[in-house]
Amino acid sequence: MLNPDVYIALVIVFFIVVIITVFCVRAMKKDKKQEQKILDEHNAIKRDLVYHHSGLSISEGARCTIYLCNDKFIFEHETETINLSFDKITGVEKVENTEMSSERYSYLFVFTYSSDNETKTLKFYLPASNYAGFMILWFNDRKKQPAKVIDL
Repeated sequence: MLNPDVYIALVIVFFIVVIITVFCVRAMKKDKKQEQKILDEHNAIKRDLVYHHSGLSISEGARCTIYLCNDKFIFEHETETINLSFDKITGVEKVENTEMSSERYSYLFVFTYSSDNETKTLKFYLPASNYAGFMILWFNDRKKQPAKVIDL
């Protein structure tokens, strides 16, 4: 038979675990609501944090946020916002970082687009955890299917 003090200790541990679990669940719900609020503010489907490689007038390695919207990508860095319409984009891909100017990032998120009758690219370093694959699939699917117009 166990000592009564052991039972009390087990009950205390149980309640501590329950309290910690409740706080963790609440924090996750709050984070999810905050993420949805940010997406709603940008009318976006998904967002991802990346680091600038080239193509924008900001320094290499600068932290940027990419928003995937229904008809464009939005690139934000501090107070600067750049919109890139799907109509201008000729390709979006995730490629291996063969330049290895940064050992930390083995992949680049590359956007090829037309502007002023010129082909240009935007490149971003991808951290290990990212939504680039989802964004590429979503964009390619959207590009293939022209919008339907129904007159009634």
